[in-house]
Amino acid sequence: MNTTSNTAPKPTVYVKVVTGQGTVITNGSLIVSQLENMTNGYETSHYCISLSDVQGSGYVRLADLNQSGSSASIITGGYYNVTLVAGLNNQGLWYMATIPLIPISPNSIVYVTVSVPSGTVTIVTTSGGSGAVTTTTTSATTINNGG
Repeated sequence: MNTTSNTAPKPTVYVKVVTGQGTVITNGSLIVSQLENMTNGYETSHYCISLSDVQGSGYVRLADLNQSGSSASIITGGYYNVTLVAGLNNQGLWYMATIPLIPISPNSIVYVTVSVPSGTVTIVTTSGGSGAVTTTTTSATTINNGG
């Protein structure tokens, strides 16, 4: 087993789900698929994060790419594919949407905010090193509402 730690800078991605009024939604889950483009090939992983795990700012942190540290290769890019399943804070309503792919690069920090039920998705990316900040606003796809 290769125990060499990958010390290359890793991207960090945070997601926040809010109502149209800006209230943080904590009832639901993010279903995440990650694809890592690394110098020695691709690696994928799948997992689920509870929205109840929000930090003080209302964001939940997605797992770091190449989080095991067991690969000596360097991440050259990749993306997160996220599906949101949320209850609207004990109102008996639910919401499900696929968030557009979240591209990442080494040393970047990405903040994603999803507004429910409109499906508006705002992605703010800070590129490490250059300090450049880009903001993209788009819409979730495959939106389903129920209750």
